[in-house]
Amino acid sequence: MADNTVTLVVNGEVSLETFTKALADFNELIQGLNEEAGASVEWIIQDLQVSSAVVASMGKGEEKQVQNVVLGYEDVAAALEQDQEIHHSPRVKKAAIGLVSLPDKRVPSVLMQTARRDAIALNRTGAPTEKVITVEPRDQETADILVFPKVVARYTPYYAFPSIVPAYGAIEGRVQTLTNRGGLRFTLYDMLYDKAVSCFVTEEKKELLRGIWGKLAVVEGLIARDPENGRPLSVRDIRDISLLPEPGGPAEYQDARGAAPSLNKLSPEEAIRRIRDAQ
Repeated sequence: MADNTVTLVVNGEVSLETFTKALADFNELIQGLNEEAGASVEWIIQDLQVSSAVVASMGKGEEKQVQNVVLGYEDVAAALEQDQEIHHSPRVKKAAIGLVSLPDKRVPSVLMQTARRDAIALNRTGAPTEKVITVEPRDQETADILVFPKVVARYTPYYAFPSIVPAYGAIEGRVQTLTNRGGLRFTLYDMLYDKAVSCFVTEEKKELLRGIWGKLAVVEGLIARDPENGRPLSVRDIRDISLLPEPGGPAEYQDARGAAPSLNKLSPEEAIRRIRDAQ
């Protein structure tokens, strides 16, 4: 598929104020990368999932310029994920640091995606830039031996996130926000976590998208998961999409009648009658 989309996911319990700041930093980052590449690319919102704080933007312009911006976005994402130096312009660096400095401790991390890779960067708000540990001597004898009566250790927190290692598998969910404008991509809300999962489809598999919008489905492919909790983040190299039957009405439990054997050989009607008569 055309690699012309960049996506940002703000994880956690996200307030409107926090999401607004993240969008501003996201836009500033993309515009900074545009400036670096000497590109005149217009970035259009392709997907916006407020319930899961997801925004995807698609570049419209000369293909090579779009690619350069996308590659720059991947490079910044990788640097943030591994807590490494960001080798870009001051404008890009400032916007990138802003993305991982959201003023809300309920936001643990942000997820940055392209059609090729995912990167999770930890939110640095609330974490100390330097932590000091002071060790007091336990007794006077120890204090006399020490040159200084206290031992002080300093260290800087490490913000790197474990690398994401995709693996083949399948997830169930409902298909939302299906698009083929400039690329084949859809959002799946998985059944377990009820969170948005970005799914990227190649041109050869575009027939799999026929008639799936709004439906329950099983998507098989290369799944990237959150290293901390196993939540699916994206699906690439999709092999198959199978539709699932919609859940029935409130009387569906009646289909289970007779599934459990009677322990005393009584029919359900007779058992109910005896209970009623005993009261």
